[in-house]
Amino acid sequence: MKQQLMIPEKVHGVLVAGVEADTPAAEVLRAKDVIMEINREEIRGLADVKSVSSGLGSDDTILLLIFRGGGSQYVTLKPGQ
Repeated sequence: MKQQLMIPEKVHGVLVAGVEADTPAAEVLRAKDVIMEINREEIRGLADVKSVSSGLGSDDTILLLIFRGGGSQYVTLKPGQ
């Protein structure tokens, strides 16, 4: 799948399959993004997402490192908005 989506081998994380409209995530994430870090914690699979997410409060701002369009970038997500 990495080859098909042109994601380099060195990029690890969780692939975003889709984002629900009218959610805070829809403003910052897109299908085919790869979430590589959440709040500077490395993400290698869904278990990591669940582990990091379990410690977050509903008002916490989340820092995501994502891979998109050939490069990586940090984006922030404010779930309560």
